Amino acid sequence: MIDFSEYPNLCDYPSPETAMAADLVRGECGWHIAPAHEVTLFLDSDGGQVLSLPSLHVVSVSAVTDADDEAIEGWEFSTMGLLERTGGRRWPRGRRAVKVTFTHGLAAAPHAIIAVVNDIADTLVVSPDLVGVKQVAHDGASITYGDAGVTAIGQRYAHVLKRFSL
Repeated sequence: MIDFSEYPNLCDYPSPETAMAADLVRGECGWHIAPAHEVTLFLDSDGGQVLSLPSLHVVSVSAVTDADDEAIEGWEFSTMGLLERTGGRRWPRGRRAVKVTFTHGLAAAPHAIIAVVNDIADTLVVSPDLVGVKQVAHDGASITYGDAGVTAIGQRYAHVLKRFSL
């Protein structure tokens, strides 16, 4: 499970409900979406020429090393999250074989994402069981709801979220 709690809310009206809604949207999409920030991740590699970064908008890649922190040269990246070795070279093979430091994310949340977050937050206020949430916590406050069933986020908002999903 990816923890998105360190990221700012995806809308302008912070509340426990919008914080939970943003976490649900980010979880469904598989990445933080916005705002852009720098991360360092270890990637598994099959030894091929292309690695996929968990992002749909890579702004820059500042460092690529192997598991021993030795710099890896001869690569290019795409804004869609592909990291490719150039000149026929291959990535080191293995689990956590490549360490990448990169900046990714959109400058601000798209209006479509903000609308989904606000709609989910409104639903959480009126009827949290429709979203399948058991607990909401924000700034030290915590609210517990009934049974957390299977979330309907993916189905209800698929037409919007699929454009922002990994």
